[in-house]
Amino acid sequence: MKASKTLWLKRIVIGAAVAALPQVLLARAPDDVPPPCPPDFVEHGAAPGMTQGLPVLHGVELSEAQEDAVFELVHAKIPAQRTLERKAAKALDELHRLGTSERFDTRQARALAETYSQAQAQLSFNQAELDSKLRALLTPEQRQQLDAPRHERPGPRPARP
Repeated sequence: MKASKTLWLKRIVIGAAVAALPQVLLARAPDDVPPPCPPDFVEHGAAPGMTQGLPVLHGVELSEAQEDAVFELVHAKIPAQRTLERKAAKALDELHRLGTSERFDTRQARALAETYSQAQAQLSFNQAELDSKLRALLTPEQRQQLDAPRHERPGPRPARP
């Protein structure tokens, strides 16, 4: 009887941790929320470099050469990002399926949780690396503009809830 209670307690703790992990990883402060991208880029004047959708470059005026370099960097990362996102989603789905199955396999659950966390860690690393490369493209004046507090930057700000 005691072993059964311990097993159920382990399942509940693991399930709660797995359920909370995406929310913790995706949690952001309100100032970190990027502005919404308009559905029609051309109508709103964001088509040439499309930097409006990149929160790290929001409010920074780029030259045409910089826009081209940003485009190349961002689009080079897309295939790897999609692969990692799919890997993480698949692991999380399997983990949820395993948590609701009749027989809970601890080793398989740990392996799936590890796969999920490694994919998320790699996604986070890739984003930090991309942000660094994008920042390296900027002039010192553009970096100062980027480092200015959000409320001092030009351009639209996200609405507060």
